[in-house]
Amino acid sequence: MGRDFQIEFTDLKSRAEQKREIRPLYFIATEDRIYLLNEEDNDAAAKKMSGTDKAPNFEEAYLRAIANGKSKFEDGPYTTTIEVKGDECTYSTSHDSGHYTKFVWKKGMGLVEHSSNYGAAKDGYRLKRAASKK
Repeated sequence: MGRDFQIEFTDLKSRAEQKREIRPLYFIATEDRIYLLNEEDNDAAAKKMSGTDKAPNFEEAYLRAIANGKSKFEDGPYTTTIEVKGDECTYSTSHDSGHYTKFVWKKGMGLVEHSSNYGAAKDGYRLKRAASKK
């Protein structure tokens, strides 16, 4: 089976008036793909999967990264493109209302960018990984 990862965003610095909270994301990484784990109880699902030898079959809609090439698919009003260029894989999905999500994965580093917006510039954010100042 692949490895499971939980990505959390803590101590966010924001210019927004309200405190920003972004829920943890759970991913399953196989040899050549990364999938979003989207279960009712992600903690329990991740623990259950970590004890198995084979990754479950995921629907195409949960694919978030590939090792090489390009993938494009549509699901209703959503259009999704996943493309590898050099050592980066970019996942981009958008809805015709303006809602979008983007992930950028870099080989050897992991997730380096995550952005999302709920249409018409409402409740959007862009997080980029920066080098540590230590």
